[in-house]
Amino acid sequence: MSSGRVQQIWETFVRGPEQLKEDAEIPLIIRDLTPGRRKYRMRHVVAVISRRPETLSDGDTLWVRTTVGVRLDSAWAIKIVRELPLDLPGVPYRDVYEALRKAQKMGF
Repeated sequence: MSSGRVQQIWETFVRGPEQLKEDAEIPLIIRDLTPGRRKYRMRHVVAVISRRPETLSDGDTLWVRTTVGVRLDSAWAIKIVRELPLDLPGVPYRDVYEALRKAQKMGF
């Protein structure tokens, strides 16, 4: 029986594999790849990810790219725990990943 929930497809860019901590809440910048009006919408989120999609049965699909845009061979699973604000505290043109970590710790 279908739950009626449409599985979404997301994309994220990471500097290195150390950013991809599985089965733990981590801050990410994701972009919606699901066809429709909201395609390419960007969100700042705290999410749990897994290299094995079957471990997050109610999760969505996450494609991971390197900073230069090379897509990894296989899709990951993502479950969004909560959203962070689009406007993050910090200094413009500095490390956005550090700003995400600060926003997560501040409890946004």
